[in-house]
Amino acid sequence: MILITAIIHRKDVNEIVSSLQENDIHGVTVSEVIGKGLDGLNLKGNEKIDLVPKMRLETVVLNNIERETVVDCLRETCKDYGAGSGKVWWVPVSGVERIRTGERDEAALKNYKIKEIKTQQNKYINEYTNEDTPSS
Repeated sequence: MILITAIIHRKDVNEIVSSLQENDIHGVTVSEVIGKGLDGLNLKGNEKIDLVPKMRLETVVLNNIERETVVDCLRETCKDYGAGSGKVWWVPVSGVERIRTGERDEAALKNYKIKEIKTQQNKYINEYTNEDTPSS
C-alpha cells in the first residue's frame, strides 16, 4: 500500500477528485495548507516571506498501478501552471484499518456500496455490511 500526498492549487480540487473517482480511486482527504516552494526563497535582508495558500490531497492506494493512476490524474489537471504547479510524493504504508469494522489493508481500502435489505415487515433499510463505504 502507498500513501500519496500532493500539494495543489485550490481551484483544481474538484476536477482532481472527479478524475480520481472516474478511475475508481474514492478515498481522499483534502486539507487547506500554506507554504512556499522554491520560487522566491532567495531573500535579501529582512524581506517577509509570503506563504501561498494551497490544498493538500492525500489518498492511500493498494499498488503501483493505482499510484500511477493518481499521479496521472494530478499531472493532467495541474501541469499547466509552470512554476508553482505543485508537488506529489508517495511513501509505503505498512497497514490500514477501517476503525468502524476492523477491516484491514486491502479490505479497508475497497470501495463498497450500501446494500438495501427488505425486513420482515416489508420495509427497506440500508444495512451496513463490509460493503458500505469507500476507504475513509
